[in-house]
Formats: sequence, C-alpha cells, structure tokens
Amino acid sequence: MEERILNYLAGKVMDDLRIGIEFSDELIQGLNKYPFIDYIRKQVTKEDIHIIKKMAQSEKLTTRRFGISLTRKLLRDREIQKNLFNMWKSMDEYEILRALMFQLLSLDDLPFEMHNEIYNFVRKNWTRWRIDAANWYGGKERIFSACLNRLKDPSQCPESKSWVYLCMATLSPEKDKVKELISRYLFSKESINAKVAADLVKELEDK
Repeated sequence: MEERILNYLAGKVMDDLRIGIEFSDELIQGLNKYPFIDYIRKQVTKEDIHIIKKMAQSEKLTTRRFGISLTRKLLRDREIQKNLFNMWKSMDEYEILRALMFQLLSLDDLPFEMHNEIYNFVRKNWTRWRIDAANWYGGKERIFSACLNRLKDPSQCPESKSWVYLCMATLSPEKDKVKELISRYLFSKESINAKVAADLVKELEDK
C-alpha cells in the first residue's frame, strides 16, 4: 500500500479516537501491528495525551495494549513515564508487560537495572515471547529484516534497546546472518547489549 494512503488511514484512526469512537477488538488487533502502528504513532500529538492515557488504563486488554503502544511519542511526558513504570511494577499479566517493555526500552536513559529486569522477563517467557515477536512482524521469515530496520532507526531504537532485537532475530531461519549480527554487539558500549549478545552467542554455539 502506498505511503500516502497509509498516512491518510493512520490520520483517520487518530481522528476517530479523538472524537470518542470505540473500535472493536478485531479492528484494534489489526491496527496494533507492524508496520501500521508506526504510521499511527506519527499522527499522535501532545494534545492526545489524555485520550491515550485513558486507553492505556482501559479494562479491555486489546484497548489497553493499543493505548500503551501509542505512548511512544509521548514518552518524555513525566505523567506518561510514571504511569508506565507503575504498570510495569504492579502488573503480572504477560500481554500487558510485553506491550509495556517496548515503550520503556525506548527511553534512552532507562537504567541498566530496568533493562536487566525486562531481559529477565523475556527469558522467563522465551519461547512464547519470540513467537509473539515473529507474529508481530509477519512471521519468522520476516523477523530478521524487520529487526535490521529497527536497529537502523534511532527514532524507534536507541542504542540501549538493541538487545531486544537481537533476541528476536534468533528466531530467524537465517542463522549465519543472525550470528554475525549478534557478534557485532559483543563489545557494545551499552553493557546490556554486550551481556545479551554474549548469552546469545553462547547459546547459538551450543546448538
């Protein structure tokens, strides 16, 4: 689909949200997926903060996850940050934590301790989490190219977030490319990237 059409549709989604239109679960599941979610995020403005905050606190799981995904451009807002951190600390539902982690990791000043806590969550749910990641990007065959695209885009992936895409990439059938990619991060200046890369290299070598 052409870029201008995607931008138009994304703008229409945000316009509908602003006037209070409620979307069905089926529609939200289609919207809250790569690559269309990126187009919707671009349409978000500071004036949308109360709408998105309300969505992120919804009792409906699909709406809550959608709202959390849309916080990306609002992460520098103190209230949004506080809400996301509070949810991370208080929630134990896998789907919510999975949505939260990607927004928290987009903070370039997120402490190492939080990175490590999120990495432990990923490891605890390793098989399920990687399958969900592959589905988000359209399947195992697309996961490697999708990870590369994210890693090349500083607006989506600050250097400290790189490790999460290394974890995703391990599900790709392009094993040699995956190993080469991960090896690049063994001496990353970001200690979390180096730690995760070392773990993944060892696991790939043991297989």
